Amino acid sequence: MDVSFLVALMLDKLTSAANKVLLRRLIEAHGKSKSRISLKNKTVIFDPLVVFSDASSAGKKLELFKVTSELEKQYFDHINQNITWSKNISFDLLNNDRSLDDVYIDLDVYINPVRNNLGSKDKTPKGRLLDKIYESNQHIVVLGQPGAGKTTSMKKIFKSLVEGKDKFVNQSKLPILIRLRDFDSKHENIEFPIREKILSFFNFQLYVKDFDGALVELVLKDNFSLFLEEINALIILDGFDEIPNQYLKNAVLREFRDLCTSLHKSKLVLTSRSADFQFDITNCSKNEIAALDDNQISNFAEKWLGTRKESQVFLDKIKASPFRDSTIKPINLAHLCVIYQRTKTIPKKSEEIYNLILDLMIKNWDFQRSISRESVFNLNDFEQKKKFLANLAYVLTTKFNSTRFSEVNLQDAFDEFKKKFRLESNDCLSVINELEGHTGIFIKCGIGKYEFCHKSIQEFLTAIHISRKSKFSSDPKVISCIPDELAITISISSDSSEAFCDFILNKFPNEKLPNTFYKKFINRLIIENPDFCLSAELIVSINLLIQNLSKITESINFLPEVKSENYKEDINQLIRLLDYPYNNIVLANFYENTGLTESKNILKLKRTKSHDEYNFPEYLDFHLM
Repeated sequence: MDVSFLVALMLDKLTSAANKVLLRRLIEAHGKSKSRISLKNKTVIFDPLVVFSDASSAGKKLELFKVTSELEKQYFDHINQNITWSKNISFDLLNNDRSLDDVYIDLDVYINPVRNNLGSKDKTPKGRLLDKIYESNQHIVVLGQPGAGKTTSMKKIFKSLVEGKDKFVNQSKLPILIRLRDFDSKHENIEFPIREKILSFFNFQLYVKDFDGALVELVLKDNFSLFLEEINALIILDGFDEIPNQYLKNAVLREFRDLCTSLHKSKLVLTSRSADFQFDITNCSKNEIAALDDNQISNFAEKWLGTRKESQVFLDKIKASPFRDSTIKPINLAHLCVIYQRTKTIPKKSEEIYNLILDLMIKNWDFQRSISRESVFNLNDFEQKKKFLANLAYVLTTKFNSTRFSEVNLQDAFDEFKKKFRLESNDCLSVINELEGHTGIFIKCGIGKYEFCHKSIQEFLTAIHISRKSKFSSDPKVISCIPDELAITISISSDSSEAFCDFILNKFPNEKLPNTFYKKFINRLIIENPDFCLSAELIVSINLLIQNLSKITESINFLPEVKSENYKEDINQLIRLLDYPYNNIVLANFYENTGLTESKNILKLKRTKSHDEYNFPEYLDFHLM
């Protein structure tokens, strides 16, 4: 890519800026509107710029020129390195990088951060991210959860500025990009890290002789704001949340705040995960990247998969899956597209996708980008974070049967399991805020309101906790609010048949559960597609499930949303999961035929022998299939 025109623009702006900086310094020093400087036998009016290649010693010959070739090379390298970074999308699952231009879609932003919503009726207006950055007269903070598209958007903006494309075609702003993750321990004692980093891109020295003949270095950092203002830059500060230590974060925040106040022609754009930037800055607007809508998801899939026909097949499969809600986030949708490209299908086991998303958000997304986040509360380990979130999901779900929670709900749930993680009651909100910043799985979604990033992830985490519990509550109130979670628990168990039988025969208070529970439970079980191994225990469990279902549907006279034919189809699908000749299983070791029947498809069986592990019912309706 030819960026010589941009380097030429930089040199022109730099010359103008440095002239103004130097002239201002000389006027301040000598109180004159025009300064003449004696240089050997030459007199130079401060127009053009005075730069010396080597001024370490006054005894050396001083050469006068406008800019050094080293300076030109430094900025040229800065642009080229970041163009290489900005033109591609990459992550571990991709065999080859994808071109940004091939897959980029415009993202929307909420004009106010979601965490500041007053309630469900507070509809935060949206706008296009690129429009906001292009049109705003203020500096911009772009917030977003992990994988929302913050860095990808900054790649697009930087690339568009360099190429003079899209909305930036007529702008002559000088692009400067700083990836804040690049700050390390060597920068710990730097008071002005942004200034030092930018000046490293313009690493040249300015010298003049004052009227007494002494050699004076005019340091740009003493006039940094003026210098930035004159070069009319768009300065991208990507990844505030990725700064490696709190000292540097505080320094960057302090300097960002000052620059927002002092810069009016140059513009700052800073990105951060939502939980890590909760500050109000004068002359700066905060915007949060919105979830993808249906049109954006469709456009995204078409760009990644190449054709509308292929993308529609993919989206139809996604819509039929329980993890369809996860596609509102670009990083999840991109991974699903790659999986589909490779296999021409999506995994039959939803567990694979749930684990992929959790691994990405808790660990792998940061690991792939060499980012380390230290926990104040000793929740550094992947399994520790996962275990905490699973406890949180289970208690919130079973206590409040909701997907959105108040601070009171959160504190109540936290207090139930805090001791497992050696936490104190007053740690609650701080721990939750840290986990949001580290993982983006449980987030603040309004003033005093919290939720999991996707309902399917809340369900999966709850299922993880249930599968690891040694004791399980048989309270109908608890069980009735987690039908999906129990179906997932069965699917992810090491022995799905055993787990299914245990729940149906030993743990479900069968006649006390509502009809809606069974409908959701069976539907989700079919979707999750557990690996069942046909056995007498499994057939008894399935027939007992059908039997209880029949009693409920009879007693409610088939409510409109619970049609009997729908149940029959659900049961048939459940039977098909067995993939065995159902009627060939012999129950003679446990039951005998009474000879009574209510229909030609049902045999009335009576128990002749108890089971050692499961509570077989005394009478069982055996449904012939």
